[in-house]
Amino acid sequence: FLPSARRPIEEMEAELDALMADITQPDLARLLVAIFGDESTYRAFTRAPAAKVNHHACIGGLLEHTLSVARLVLTACDLYPELDHDLVLTATLLHDLGKIRAYDPVSFQLTDEGILWTHLYMGASVVEHAIDALPGFPAELRLRVVHAILSHHGRLEHGSPVLPSTLEAIVLHYADHLDGDARGAIDQIARTPADG
Repeated sequence: FLPSARRPIEEMEAELDALMADITQPDLARLLVAIFGDESTYRAFTRAPAAKVNHHACIGGLLEHTLSVARLVLTACDLYPELDHDLVLTATLLHDLGKIRAYDPVSFQLTDEGILWTHLYMGASVVEHAIDALPGFPAELRLRVVHAILSHHGRLEHGSPVLPSTLEAIVLHYADHLDGDARGAIDQIARTPADG
């Protein structure tokens, strides 16, 4: 009885798995395995909504949104070879991880944690804890991954505690913004009755 993503979950899971397998930088690959290798996290991530109402407000919406952002980011990698492919793709796959705790999976309402902490903080916190458990994870790489997550809303007034200050964070911000706004507009148009 709940709205579902336009694509089948299993198809999207296969795409997510393929994107993770495409990461060749060993520390970033270890990080993704540490997070998504946990079955409960993987299942929550692939079923969660991306928002309460604005965009991808459906079962599987978070996964659908993440994959759309990843496609935009991969296109940017073709356009801008200066981008660190593995870093920007890893940050993209993790940028909204906090939404699995920020939104109730049935009502799509913000949880108390979501209201008080925001999904940006919660996602960054999960990633930092996962990195802490990975021996030898480079300090600069940690800074860059967490920075991209914290800055992906792009502006302080939009909830980011910092502005995007690396090329990867800038590209992630604009890809996330484009997908959220475009899907939100498409969904709003679909909900608006046509004039007779």
